[in-house]
Amino acid sequence: MNNGPFVTIRLNCLDIKERGFSRSNGVYWLDPDGGGHSNAFQAHCDMTSHNGGWNMWIRQT
Repeated sequence: MNNGPFVTIRLNCLDIKERGFSRSNGVYWLDPDGGGHSNAFQAHCDMTSHNGGWNMWIRQT
C-alpha cells in the first residue's frame, strides 16, 4: 500500500472529504470496517459531483 510518502486510509470517500484529506477525484485507500488495514482496498472517489464524497467501484470479470 505505497502511494508515496503520505497515504490516508479512511472508512469511505465521504469520510476522506469531510476530514479534509481529499485532493480531487481519484483513487483513494478505503477500509470500511475501520480495523486493521489488511483488508483495505483502493476505490475511485468522486469528490466533485453532487457535493462529492461518492465511492465508485468497478467490478472486473
